[in-house]
Amino acid sequence: MKRSIGNAPPELSRFASLSRNPSLPGQPSNDPYFCLHFIMVFVRDQERSLQFYVDQLGFRLVVDHRFESGGRWIEVAPPDGNASLSLALATPDSEAYKLIGQDTRISFITEDVNAKFDEWSRRGVRFQEQDDITLIVANCRESLETT
Repeated sequence: MKRSIGNAPPELSRFASLSRNPSLPGQPSNDPYFCLHFIMVFVRDQERSLQFYVDQLGFRLVVDHRFESGGRWIEVAPPDGNASLSLALATPDSEAYKLIGQDTRISFITEDVNAKFDEWSRRGVRFQEQDDITLIVANCRESLETT
């Protein structure tokens, strides 16, 4: 049974046609393509959030679709584009609104965390503590050394 993605905007239809990716190592060519598409991040202000991810973090805009109803669907992706973040507007009376500002448990990985920290700092990203970055680097190195 085939399933459709419903009344999705044309920008999203490209994902409906994905059937397999034989370029993945160890994946038999008859297996359907399977990947993480997006993670929803609830925001108060979609435009401000879009500017933050694109201008300060260097993400690229994947989808920016305005619905006739007035709603807006925005997806941004890091440079590798393997997955997207959907910047979903949460209304003040929703349960999702309570999640804004909370730890999302979303993690990013980079070859040089110190260089990324410096780059994002120059772009105006504020970090709670630089010691957090040092701890992350230490934990990553420890994990790599034990594997």
